[in-house]
Amino acid sequence: MRLPAPAVVLAIVMTACCALAQPTGFTSIEEYLPETWATDGSVDLREQIQRAFDERAMVFFPGSDDPESPRVYPVTCGLEVRENARVSFGANARLLRLPSEGCVISLADGAHLSGAVIDGNKYAHFPQFEDLGKSDAGVRIANHCVIEDVAVFNNPGIAFFSYGSYNKLYRCLAENVGYIDVKFGAMNYAGARDAWSGDGFYFRGTGNLIRDCEAYDAQRWAFCSSHSGAKQNTYVDCRGGDINFRTYGFIDIEGADANNRLIRCISPNSHIALPGAPQTEVIQCMASRISFYDHQNPDSVEMYGGQKGVAPLIDGCITTEGGIVIGGWSSQRNKLVPGAVAPIITNNRMYKSHSGPSDGYSDWSFSVHSTDGSGVVSGNILFEYDDGYTKGPGMNLGNVEGSNNHVVYGQWKLDLPKLRMRYGYLQQEQIDARKLDYARELLADRSEELGLEGEVTALEWLPMSAQFVRDPGDTGEDAGWAGALPEGQEAMTMPVGIHWNSVLGRYTKVGWYYMPLELPQTPAGSRLYFYISGIDYAAKLFVDGRLIGRHEGWDTPSLIEIPEDVRTGEPQLLAVKVMPGALGGIYAPMALVVTAGGEDA
Repeated sequence: MRLPAPAVVLAIVMTACCALAQPTGFTSIEEYLPETWATDGSVDLREQIQRAFDERAMVFFPGSDDPESPRVYPVTCGLEVRENARVSFGANARLLRLPSEGCVISLADGAHLSGAVIDGNKYAHFPQFEDLGKSDAGVRIANHCVIEDVAVFNNPGIAFFSYGSYNKLYRCLAENVGYIDVKFGAMNYAGARDAWSGDGFYFRGTGNLIRDCEAYDAQRWAFCSSHSGAKQNTYVDCRGGDINFRTYGFIDIEGADANNRLIRCISPNSHIALPGAPQTEVIQCMASRISFYDHQNPDSVEMYGGQKGVAPLIDGCITTEGGIVIGGWSSQRNKLVPGAVAPIITNNRMYKSHSGPSDGYSDWSFSVHSTDGSGVVSGNILFEYDDGYTKGPGMNLGNVEGSNNHVVYGQWKLDLPKLRMRYGYLQQEQIDARKLDYARELLADRSEELGLEGEVTALEWLPMSAQFVRDPGDTGEDAGWAGALPEGQEAMTMPVGIHWNSVLGRYTKVGWYYMPLELPQTPAGSRLYFYISGIDYAAKLFVDGRLIGRHEGWDTPSLIEIPEDVRTGEPQLLAVKVMPGALGGIYAPMALVVTAGGEDA
């Protein structure tokens, strides 16, 4: 559900009828607030709410009887709940983050927060706060806290964040968190944008329990316990995945200390990563793939006598796109991904949706390598991809005891859980506008590098969607697909401005985009270009079947000049043949650029 547009001012009038049952012993926040307040942000209630937190040990926020009209409490960041205090929200009560930096609400040791719904309101923060990121969190948690039934959505940074220990979270929700979409107009995570990303749940302490929690479109990881000090954390019955945004992944236990556990955690379309974390257990989970690779963690290396990656257990899991990988790179880089000590990999089912290796950490779909000659790999089934054109690489076990492991070839379609948002939403018009602004800025910043001569006199964006056809055997160009949408092929509408893996899942073969095109008539001496701000990886551009130019580089913009004799003045067809390197597709806008010409024009 969307809040009223910022221009609409609503007044909240406090009456007993709309304050749902107040728990015994709690003080209503009404005692500290003005009789009426506006929800458009013209009134900031942080000062009054903070005073209530300072003076009262138990504070209640009344809600509303109508879920379509929640009671909204606008605040700037910086609320602090004192030690052992309790804060509870009634049904349909909501904190609205006003444009500001920092964390919305911080809990001191032993605090208890329940029922809060926090609207991070990130789309209202740009461009006033253009560099918000991970640290601009929703809820910051100290030690021994309890958080129940709390939701954080549309927040610029991490939803639930803690360096503390022995916290318990139940039935909490994170949706659409991170600032990449706002700042860059991008709909996918990239390492260069990490500072502006956000996790759903980030816990770096000891003994935290995260149970029955959900995270969707958390732009980095849905759940994360990383680096030294993160140990004995347990995630049970948690769910997550990608809906509108291609995130980094589902769960990351990275460089952590020992004994972190994942139990019955489910994501149909994002992966679990276990970089070098000793004695990690993954039991009855579902993910797109599961990877165990070896990052350097000095604390863990010393603790386990120089051994990294000690005794991972992966049992009874299902993968939906890739496989399970513990080492297995046959190249020189294998020394950086050596496998694990005494891995135990049992009773897993792996379904492959593509013909390549499972990921960038192995040459295989299912690989388990032991660094000490111990460990067990048993009862696993790899449902390997084979579409008649290409075939997956299969299974490879190294220096480990294996039994009853099988590979079956074919094409597999799983009945996967459907993901939906409860609160979070995209402001698509704003995101599209940011995509265009960012592409325009990129063109201006790199005009010399692109060889752009003369003043830009016009810039016209091409459509943000196209007809799309897969070409897994790379036969389309020879068959004449460059000149017309091929008959007898299944076409679909594909957004422009996102990687195609966000729509197709893992697809690593050739694809074709088709867009209607009207090339403008330009003054004598001017030049006309196709401007490509982002394609992964290589592409050929055709107009009515004629090859106009080529693009190469996943993070490199390019200009392709359009000859005058191509400009017919009539409606034409642009066909773009894309050869992916990783996530694939036209992931940033394309445009027609007109310049006044260069010295030789």
